[in-house]
Amino acid sequence: MTSVEEKRIDEQWYSVMPKGWGTFRGDKRMHGGERKMLYDILDQGEDITALVGGTYRAEQDTNRLHKHSGVAVATSKRVIFLDKGILGSKEVSEMPYRSIEGITHSTGMLSGGVQITGLGRAGWRIEDIMPKDSAKLFADSVRHYVEDLHAEMAQQTNRKAESVLSAAEEIEKFASLLERGILTQEEFDTKKRQLLGL
Repeated sequence: MTSVEEKRIDEQWYSVMPKGWGTFRGDKRMHGGERKMLYDILDQGEDITALVGGTYRAEQDTNRLHKHSGVAVATSKRVIFLDKGILGSKEVSEMPYRSIEGITHSTGMLSGGVQITGLGRAGWRIEDIMPKDSAKLFADSVRHYVEDLHAEMAQQTNRKAESVLSAAEEIEKFASLLERGILTQEEFDTKKRQLLGL
């Protein structure tokens, strides 16, 4: 990745970074390892829209002790879960928006949580989010992209249905012309194949 793209990622990271990360542990580079992991993960032009830090695990993981401490990153394409371990280990998981059915957030006295529900058994739970207000901002960002994607998919389905209906109406018109002897069977079959995209 070019240094220009790395700079763009850094600027986006710091612009959506939850308040308190700079002073929460007295280090302005809190989760700096996870931020740098994005240099090799994000696609060209993929934008960072929200961040939360905490502990997370996949819902289908039956080992309740198998949690990661890291960052969940909402981008313009997906949610990415990053854990930069102390001894150089790296854990990366992702969930594309098309796989997300819903997202909820919660806030307690000190921290927040986010639950992402995916298709089938897939899902993620992010806990111990601090500051707690960042849980809502993160959930709102993900919800925005998921709702937009679902609306776009519904529009595509409607367009396909309208196209099929329109093709059926056109075939009926050509069938009428065939019955009246205006079209030959070969001309009708050609038109029908064109309308059905065969």
